[in-house]
Amino acid sequence: MTILDEFQRKIVISSGVGKVVHALAWKFNKAEVDRMLSRMERLKVLILISLEMDHFKLSKAVNNDIKDIKTIAEWISPTVFPAQQSDLIARREEGTGQWFLDSPEFADWLREPRSTLFCPSIPGTGKTMLAAITIEHLSQMQGSGNIGFTHMFCNYKFNVGNTSHFLAALLKQLVQIKMRT
Repeated sequence: MTILDEFQRKIVISSGVGKVVHALAWKFNKAEVDRMLSRMERLKVLILISLEMDHFKLSKAVNNDIKDIKTIAEWISPTVFPAQQSDLIARREEGTGQWFLDSPEFADWLREPRSTLFCPSIPGTGKTMLAAITIEHLSQMQGSGNIGFTHMFCNYKFNVGNTSHFLAALLKQLVQIKMRT
């Protein structure tokens, strides 16, 4: 007999005069109550242990999935354009490039679909920093993360390789974005 069956048997109301007596009478003695409470406590502990085990297994599975996704992302491409982006932004002085973000050309580029913002210049003039500032600005505008926003830096010092390597680097970023959402 389960503890609930035992409890229900004790509190079932009889009919007639017995109903009044039943309502006034205490149906349990101290030993029975202590025994029932002890059983309930053991059941509670077993349930908590079971829940903790389930939580542990789920956490371990999630961590394994994350590890697998990171391994796959590294397999897709070893390039780390987001790390370059973070490094560039960390070196940025406050206000740097704000003139660019406030320019009418930049506003037109944002407004017009499929438009190109061409910024030619000699090496060392800050094009990469402006690109990093633009990427940060667009990432902040994106907000919700429902849009896959990727980027890459082309640098004569860093040879990414052929077109398939560039595409793999962009795919890796999309996988990493999906992991965060």
